[in-house]
Amino acid sequence: LAVLPAGLALEEARAWCRGVLAGLQPQLLLAVERCGRGADGRYRNMFGDDISHVTEPLDLLFELRPHRGDNGDGDNGAQAGLQEFVTIGVGDGGNEVGMGNVDWALLLGGGGRKLHAMLPDHPCVVTTDHLAVGATSNWAAYGICAAMAALSGRRELGVSEEQARRWLQGAVDAGAVDGVTKEAGALTVDGHAFAREQRLLAALNAMLDDGDAPAALRLPRGN
Repeated sequence: LAVLPAGLALEEARAWCRGVLAGLQPQLLLAVERCGRGADGRYRNMFGDDISHVTEPLDLLFELRPHRGDNGDGDNGAQAGLQEFVTIGVGDGGNEVGMGNVDWALLLGGGGRKLHAMLPDHPCVVTTDHLAVGATSNWAAYGICAAMAALSGRRELGVSEEQARRWLQGAVDAGAVDGVTKEAGALTVDGHAFAREQRLLAALNAMLDDGDAPAALRLPRGN
């Protein structure tokens, strides 16, 4: 397990990320609800609050990925001797790694008028190869897990309601607060009661167990 030390200067953090990638040589890098920097270099939550002082620049891992045909002149990882790998971002509020894929100029509108009040004023600019967006990042991630279970035939890759409850309870016990209501001690996700999360997971697991997933994602009978 590699843990980015807190308080590193930007270039020190960049060197640390290069070293981790060079050592692991990953095939896939996945970020779920990971805050990424905006165009001004700052990190913000979905309300636009600057949280740079408590956010380490792990999004550098995604920016350092090498690209096909890279000659090493850029700062995207080729000079670190990295092999190509796929990156996936999962988010919901616009401030997460991967949200740089979105055409924010279109969504935020002209003349300072946003198309929706919940759109961020300072969206993340860090891109990924693929982006999954959900009403909450958790739910999009559960969908990815269900797809993996269906495609691989490994049912255990799906997330159970009990697993999700344990994870959420562990986060609450560690002092986490709801990302929308900012309430502490509540088993909620972005203002949604855990019962709603349970219904989503029950539906995903029913598709996997009953063979009702889309044909391309269906588990072989008997698994």
